[in-house]
Amino acid sequence: MLPMCSLFVPRFDGTLMAELNPFDSLFADAAVGVPTPTETSARPSNSSPLVLIVIAHIVVIGALLPFAIERMHFPTAHNPWIGLLLFVGLVVLAHRYAADIDGRGTTSVAVVPMIGAGLLFNGYGIVAAAVVFALVAMLKAHSPIHRMLFNVGCMLLATGSAVVVFRLFIHGSLAQTSYERMLIPGVLSGLVFYLVNHFFLCLIRSLAERRSSVEIWREDYRWLWPHYAAAGLLGTTLGVTYEVMGWAVTMVMASPVALMHLTITQFIKRTTIYVNELRRLNRQLSESYESTLQALSRALDTRDAETEEHSQRVNRYTELIARRFGLPDEEIKHLCRGAILHDIGKIGVPDAILLKPAGLTPSELEAMRKHPTIGYTMIAHIPFLAQAAEIVLHHHESYDGTGYPSGLAGEEIPLGARIFAVVDTLDAMTSNRPYRKALTFEEALAEIERERGRQFDPVIVDTLLAIAITDLVHCRNGTIPEATREQPPHPASSLSTAPA
Repeated sequence: MLPMCSLFVPRFDGTLMAELNPFDSLFADAAVGVPTPTETSARPSNSSPLVLIVIAHIVVIGALLPFAIERMHFPTAHNPWIGLLLFVGLVVLAHRYAADIDGRGTTSVAVVPMIGAGLLFNGYGIVAAAVVFALVAMLKAHSPIHRMLFNVGCMLLATGSAVVVFRLFIHGSLAQTSYERMLIPGVLSGLVFYLVNHFFLCLIRSLAERRSSVEIWREDYRWLWPHYAAAGLLGTTLGVTYEVMGWAVTMVMASPVALMHLTITQFIKRTTIYVNELRRLNRQLSESYESTLQALSRALDTRDAETEEHSQRVNRYTELIARRFGLPDEEIKHLCRGAILHDIGKIGVPDAILLKPAGLTPSELEAMRKHPTIGYTMIAHIPFLAQAAEIVLHHHESYDGTGYPSGLAGEEIPLGARIFAVVDTLDAMTSNRPYRKALTFEEALAEIERERGRQFDPVIVDTLLAIAITDLVHCRNGTIPEATREQPPHPASSLSTAPA
């Protein structure tokens, strides 16, 4: 299939926007947390000083490379001005009619004429193609100047590097070199374009999103290299066509590429309609799941009048600490589901035991301690509750190994269960009970700190103690503070890293 190129722009305040990287993929996976064009345009454009410094270096180095290539005196194509206008025009057309990919970026075949322009016209071709491409991208997306400069610098480096690698093998004119000799250099030029372009893209995204560059590359760009290999070969072929047969035949040769792009654009538009409908249905299904969980939680709270609304409060506390702890949004969802359903196993505990106003006998206590296992058995077979089930099962484990039902200790306890153990205790101590009044948050936090390293994970206790009491009060009353969405104070772990 024809290699396609797309714009996929990391916004410099940690979110993602729809225009910066000129060459992503046609069928790239949907990125998590990418806002729609309306959302991005409503937000101010912020750039950290470090990102701006990196962009400045990219632009400076990118500007030097075409001049260095000019000093190598590689052959230039005949009728350079006509040819330069032709290839620059192809770049403009390719990106002007780029297809939008679900608001996350655009896809075009601009990489093909860009490589062709570099091979035919050396430094001048590289500069002209890169600058024109960046200008078209800026005008289409109304991008700020620093994004346009990044596009210019990145395209200068990527196209220039592709030309240098090609010229390591082919020193003479394209018209005087056998096409067979240019096959491998053409493929290599496309691969080098891919490596350079995505190196800088991943670098910028890493700084903006505070994620590993390698992780970004593996998730979004690793599989694109065959597309760029073909793009390099097509760019070489277009250059040879111009040298041997002139501008008219070059335009004819470019028309199948344009027709294929038009076909893919139409396919994307139709596919987007179906994708949006699937998303709508999936959103409705997800909302139905969450509503069902909330209803079940409230039913459990109603059965045990002493702990009414307890599940809702611990759900909010759990989200608060999980965000401060730095967990990803998807794992926070699983953790919150576990918080809501943590006592679902009490359905299997007789009312005579569950609602007994006096202390429990040893046999009754043993029956009560079965509720985590009962709850786990109830929901473990439901796919979207699989991780939540681990929290249900282990939320009464203690960090020193004295808890139940499995007697796990330390990091043997799943992270979600360790987080929940702290918030469950916090809410219990700050809530009224028939046999005692609620403690203040200061008193409850002091008790939790005393159990640091025994009943509770020390790191999670420290995370809780770092939260302002006013935020805890707001959380108890039904509001998750916005501050929880700031950068976490330490690297995040994963719910899936701890064994069950």
